[in-house]
Amino acid sequence: MGLEKDRQVAAYFFLYVFPTHAFSYYFGIFPLHFIYGGILMKRVIFFSVITLVLMGCGGGSGSQEEASQKVSQDANANLSLDQQVENTKNTDTKSTSDTNSASANITSVTANPYPTPFIGEAEKSEFLRIINAARAEGQDCGKIDSNGIAVKDSKGHYIYDGSNIMAPADPLTWSAALYAAAYEHSDDLAKSDTASHSGSGTESDWTGEEMGGVKSTFVDRARNSGYRFVNLGENISLGTHRDSIKKAVDSWLKSPGHCMNLMKPFYTEVGVGHVEKKGTTYTQYWTQVLGTPVR
Repeated sequence: MGLEKDRQVAAYFFLYVFPTHAFSYYFGIFPLHFIYGGILMKRVIFFSVITLVLMGCGGGSGSQEEASQKVSQDANANLSLDQQVENTKNTDTKSTSDTNSASANITSVTANPYPTPFIGEAEKSEFLRIINAARAEGQDCGKIDSNGIAVKDSKGHYIYDGSNIMAPADPLTWSAALYAAAYEHSDDLAKSDTASHSGSGTESDWTGEEMGGVKSTFVDRARNSGYRFVNLGENISLGTHRDSIKKAVDSWLKSPGHCMNLMKPFYTEVGVGHVEKKGTTYTQYWTQVLGTPVR
């Protein structure tokens, strides 16, 4: 007899109670149940309470899922800087002054504990091929204002209206010194898990260590690598899935400041350093240093 009543309760629960409670939950209508038999009533009330509890807990999993989706999104960042050292009539004097100012910042000369790894000709050629292909085409680098600041629309998107077309530029050649400066910074960013043109100021910021434990600048790193320059620029691209030079260059071309840096016609040399470090914020760390050497 008890088993038969349990079957009746189960059937009544799934065919009537659950649908009506769901209806009342969403539309605010309290259902009227006409149930005869004390035992049957108690059992139905028990199942009804369980139903409402389960329905009330349903939204939590959705919120957790949305939170996990936000956490799993790619982390990306782009940074760009450039500096020009004004030319003077006496080039030799200028280059000597530039070299001396770099030497004055270095407190000691010791072996770099993070030596620049060997980069093969095939990899260098691929880096140059992608970069020079972009320079050869010319680029719409996006609208900028009178102060050289990128202009965005109401939705925060860069504006491409043809007002800032960069003409095709001559191809760049590889510089071992700029590669050393670029790799040092990518390595430092990866080891310190930071995103900045400044060095971390920790032991992985080797130039900063040489300067007495300060945060190095991109100018410091180029000089410490032995590069004597008239013009110098740096682009950084960080991103969890930016695992190729093509993806790094594409990210620079989509950002006005980086695009303009890459397309400037007075740059003649480049070095690119890439470090992958899993378990960090960005995983992939790219640094591109562009320069015009003193002749």
